[in-house]
Amino acid sequence: MREVLIDSNADWDVLWNSGEDVNVAKLSGAVQSQLASLNPHEAVIFAWGDSKFPALHKGNGRLQALANLKMDFMGVKPKNLEQRIAMALLADTSIPFVSLNGAAGTGKTMSALAVTLHQIANEEFDKLIFIKPVTPVGGKDI
Repeated sequence: MREVLIDSNADWDVLWNSGEDVNVAKLSGAVQSQLASLNPHEAVIFAWGDSKFPALHKGNGRLQALANLKMDFMGVKPKNLEQRIAMALLADTSIPFVSLNGAAGTGKTMSALAVTLHQIANEEFDKLIFIKPVTPVGGKDI
């Protein structure tokens, strides 16, 4: 995930007024140069002052805006930008593998289960295989 600082009101307007699909060519050269090395499906958070705008790089000069995207998976909604990005990646069935990492208690497992159960309920998938490593608790090996 990358943070890109916006210093132009025009760029901020392009992001907010483009709907779900943002054409990178409409952004200033300074912003485009910061986005040049993004990988497909890499998340970017645009920052302008205290405001944030999350998006996913879709390739071919396109960004998927996540700021106004409605997300509700089995009653679970993202509580922050990172969960919003994780759920968007997990819900995109064109992405064959999503790896989430972070501190304990940040919602990685809950997000993955909620999105997957939603997809099973909508018959996008027919089963869930859940694998979680065995980790020692309290310093004692199991």
